[in-house]
Amino acid sequence: MADISTYKYPIISEKLKDIFDSFEFGGVFYKMLVMKEQNGKEYVYYLALPKKLDCLNYEQSKLEKMEDLRINNGFYVKEKPVGKMKIFRISGITNRLLIIDRDIKEKLEESGLKGIKIVPTEEYNGA
Repeated sequence: MADISTYKYPIISEKLKDIFDSFEFGGVFYKMLVMKEQNGKEYVYYLALPKKLDCLNYEQSKLEKMEDLRINNGFYVKEKPVGKMKIFRISGITNRLLIIDRDIKEKLEESGLKGIKIVPTEEYNGA
């Protein structure tokens, strides 16, 4: 099974939660979920809701306002509101998107987790 699902909200595996927890940062709400396959096998997952920050740099980002906010060809984050946060979400855009810092990115790339796609914010297209 994948270590992350971002259909509506981020749902992460126990292994991914352990990686996040190894950085000892606060600001993430977790709710334990038990996923059950048809054969009865159970897996522990977590709804992961990091703090939302008002940090979207509207001037640099290429945004399209329709019924909701759409990101085309990347977005940029203001550094000051983020401070030392290692993982967060951005107010005003989709709940599915988790923004991580370089330390977490490097740890995830080393971990061999399944189903994780890391995209630089300036290349993101699709929220």
